[in-house]
Amino acid sequence: MFCRCCGRPIDKYDKYCIYCGEKVVVGQQAPPTYPVVQNASQETKWALIVGIIALVISGFQPLAGFILGIIAIVRSNKEKRKAAMILGVIAIVICVFSGVIGIIYETVFKEIFEEIFEEFVIKLT
Repeated sequence: MFCRCCGRPIDKYDKYCIYCGEKVVVGQQAPPTYPVVQNASQETKWALIVGIIALVISGFQPLAGFILGIIAIVRSNKEKRKAAMILGVIAIVICVFSGVIGIIYETVFKEIFEEIFEEFVIKLT
């Protein structure tokens, strides 16, 4: 059997299409006359690619990783894909962690490292 809405094959015992959720009409045997849309897999690949890029970039460019992570989460919600959402969340967590480490370095450790470096230079001369 085929779904009358999306045209994908379904089991004859299903009450609803597992792909689109349309109610199955009993006795429907012929596939639909219109072509089945294949764009969904390309959209999924796009969300996964954005999630992977966000994960890679988040370590050394937190703002770009954060933005791409949000885009991956939004796209994965539309496509109902958990993998892209997980990658986006991990990228955002890494970005936040990198940002906090950067702020701590700028406020606390930068002065300490500069003092140590100046003492080291003075000892060398």
